[in-house]
Amino acid sequence: MFVVYRGNDAGSSQEAEYSGSPECDLHLGRCCLPRVFLAVFSRYLGPAQEIPAEDMALIHAAIVFVSLAAFAFAAISLGNLILRILQLEMDTDAQHLLICAGVGVISIEMLLFGVEVTQQIRKGCFLVTGLLCIFLLAEFKLTARRCFRILKALFSSPRAERFLLLTNGIVLCVEFLTSLPPLTGSDALHYHFTTQKLILEHGFHPDFSISHSFLCGQHHLLILFGLALGSEQLAMGLIFLAGC
Repeated sequence: MFVVYRGNDAGSSQEAEYSGSPECDLHLGRCCLPRVFLAVFSRYLGPAQEIPAEDMALIHAAIVFVSLAAFAFAAISLGNLILRILQLEMDTDAQHLLICAGVGVISIEMLLFGVEVTQQIRKGCFLVTGLLCIFLLAEFKLTARRCFRILKALFSSPRAERFLLLTNGIVLCVEFLTSLPPLTGSDALHYHFTTQKLILEHGFHPDFSISHSFLCGQHHLLILFGLALGSEQLAMGLIFLAGC
């Protein structure tokens, strides 16, 4: 309850009491302002504004892109470590990094297969992620040095070659974005992702209810890796990165 002093035409004042019922109006001079404080406090007491779904999709795509770039560099670092132990060196830096990426992805798939056999898939995938971070940090200087030499050679190349490389980069970025929408393909829904989801939930064993599950190969371990880390988009991005 609050007290308001209301003036009339003769200049006198009159004291009136108002309760907090929603039907009452607060009179100020000749103006009638129903629920005068509602507009003031509604901006502070109202629900928080939600981020639009389109913005969230772009933010999630950016996070997936950064994660895939880190995975690619970790795979290259692992492959570079293996080639360095074997004392193998390619003719050019670009060829060397390409071979390192292939060797690294194959080695990661072998690690994931070992994790799958242990039946501790989710914990094992996080362990593999930690190992990849260690490899990335250990070989980062050597890998970054090779990447810097490649970029330096690209910037010194003719304008036509730079234009073609830029065009290829734009095409790859567009293809990456188109690989992130929700799953709609019949094969993906039937066994590519379904089988890996069942393995993640119930363990690695033959599933005779889905006959196509026996067609799963090594590259399906990348799907299992992404699902174990909690992201379907990451799994599709790993498939795109591996060229599956």
